[in-house]
Amino acid sequence: RLDIQAVLNDGIIVNIEMQIKNEHNIEKRTVLYASKIMSRETKKGTDYKDIKKIILINILDFKMFDQYEEYISKTVNVLEKHREQEVITGM
Repeated sequence: RLDIQAVLNDGIIVNIEMQIKNEHNIEKRTVLYASKIMSRETKKGTDYKDIKKIILINILDFKMFDQYEEYISKTVNVLEKHREQEVITGM
């Protein structure tokens, strides 16, 4: 496992995780990681519009979605067909 977190010049937080073994919980962990970062970066009274944007990148050595082959070759097409696969936190 490898985790890297960086802050871009515009304040966006990027979290990169590499995962080799499929623990069958990557979607829940991704939401948890985003929540932890938001919680750590947000002080009491912070307006929602002022919460920093977060980008999470998961580099996996296993299939996360059944549409795996489509993701490799046609990401835009897959996003149009399979919006339910996105992990959205509301930010």
